[in-house]
Amino acid sequence: MNTLSYVLLCMLARKPCTGYELKQYMELFWQAHHSQIYTVLGKLETQNYVEFEADTETTKKTYSLTQKGIEAVSEWVLEDTPEPINRDEFLAKIYVIALMDKSTVIQLFNDRRRHYKKRASINKPKLEELEALQNDPTRKEEWRNSFGRYLIVKRRDDICREELAWCDWAEDLYHSAFDKI
Repeated sequence: MNTLSYVLLCMLARKPCTGYELKQYMELFWQAHHSQIYTVLGKLETQNYVEFEADTETTKKTYSLTQKGIEAVSEWVLEDTPEPINRDEFLAKIYVIALMDKSTVIQLFNDRRRHYKKRASINKPKLEELEALQNDPTRKEEWRNSFGRYLIVKRRDDICREELAWCDWAEDLYHSAFDKI
């Protein structure tokens, strides 16, 4: 099985989901197209790792794990995790910052800030919703089931904050280094 297969199984270990819901939840940490997700779900269903219940009115399928799927997830989480793949076109551009004119540099930092502010604004309501669960003693089971999602959303929020602070620091350093030349 490929990694996307395991990722989908992990998502379904939390709760049954449609393909659309899986895509939404995965965006926190994994990029995949709908076509990839549905292709993999079809293979997982054929191999008896997942099963689905079809809604006859909407033609939506809600997928859930089979016992074989649960066992596969349980074994996979024990395997060594490879180093994350890191691709960031912005950092490649920053690598040659000395070749750029001042307005290009400022534009790059502003674009980066805009991107991370947008991500932070998307994370904020999710984080607030999950923190409300954490603080509600009547929803302990729901909090427990959402704990992994909370950890990921919180990490993404922290990364946004750190990236925004880094942009401010790096741009200030750029100005102090290049404005005097």
